[in-house]
Amino acid sequence: MSSIRQVLLLNLAVATLAAKLSHTVSFEQYVDHYRRDYRAGSDEFLRRQELFHLRQQEVAKQNSNPHRLWTAALNHFTDRTENELKQRRGWRHTGPDGRNSGASLLETHAQRRESLREAVDWRNTSSAQNVVDQGSCGSCWAVATAAMLQAHTEIHMGDSRSFSAQELVNCVPNPHECGGSGGCEGATVELAMKYVQEHGLSTLDQTPYSGVDEKCKASGSSLIEGTGTSLSGLQSWETLPSNQAEPLMAALQRGPVAISAAAANWFSYSTGVFNSCEKDAVIDHAILMVGYGKDAGANYWTVQNSWSNLWGENGFIRIKRGNTIQEDDDYCGTDSRPGDGIACKPYPDSVTVCGQCGLLYDSVSPKFANVAMLQSRRKQDGFLARSQ
Repeated sequence: MSSIRQVLLLNLAVATLAAKLSHTVSFEQYVDHYRRDYRAGSDEFLRRQELFHLRQQEVAKQNSNPHRLWTAALNHFTDRTENELKQRRGWRHTGPDGRNSGASLLETHAQRRESLREAVDWRNTSSAQNVVDQGSCGSCWAVATAAMLQAHTEIHMGDSRSFSAQELVNCVPNPHECGGSGGCEGATVELAMKYVQEHGLSTLDQTPYSGVDEKCKASGSSLIEGTGTSLSGLQSWETLPSNQAEPLMAALQRGPVAISAAAANWFSYSTGVFNSCEKDAVIDHAILMVGYGKDAGANYWTVQNSWSNLWGENGFIRIKRGNTIQEDDDYCGTDSRPGDGIACKPYPDSVTVCGQCGLLYDSVSPKFANVAMLQSRRKQDGFLARSQ
């Protein structure tokens, strides 16, 4: 753990340095700091310099607001083009064929409201200690799925194994082009969970993350109880009711939830509670919701991103939550470009999305067995005797 802490402290120090320099550094200093290889005076140098100055002005404008809830900063995305930034999102929502058709995992409305904690924070899990950098691969859907499975396996089974996002990139079929054409060109968490339910998933050590499309070499193991390798205890999964805060909060009592959001305005985020999403939003990114809380009177959701520990609050962003559940449910707008980010073919003309950055629109939650119950069941089935 000491080495992990050292890495996190180093990453935080670099991010803090970038934030301190946000209003004063020259483009040349920025290039040197992030080790860019642009040739001075070249066309690319000039294009990147123009982007840098534009976003530096945006950072300064955000930070000049004395009533702001969040602080912006220059970072490793500041000189990137819009097309390059889109590759860091690239998620779309699946249609009915990608949703789990099993029984609901949710409790009744009254039970949920009664059991909701005032605050939830799963940033102490191992998957949150070293936030993945998805790179230029549109694999956010796969990274979010693998991180969710890792967190729940640790929470419910006491097992800190890491799962392979790369196998999902390589192997998840996407015949209806939900979220893109598959792999680094995009897919969905629902399709990833369907794959895991049918085929299992290798560990990170077995299939390391490369951030490029590779040939599928699935191990054939399974995470589902009763078949293959069942140590993870995954029983089922569900897409939560759309555009409702309460089911999401209820699911978070059990562990992190994979969600969708409009992330186009997140790149300059440094710290604080982000509240700069309009009601109308294009959903284009899959991430992991790890909790919710309150800071200086501002309610927030806590989200684990896939843009490395150098971005945001050591890889996380806190997004404004309503003062009441109803306020979240009522913060709704229109995604007028579903084909850009949230639909399977044939793409609808528009959809309604709710919550800040549309984060209530689509959420996926797994159901894991209780470890004591699982061990008892395995003993009854003779599993332990066969495995010794």
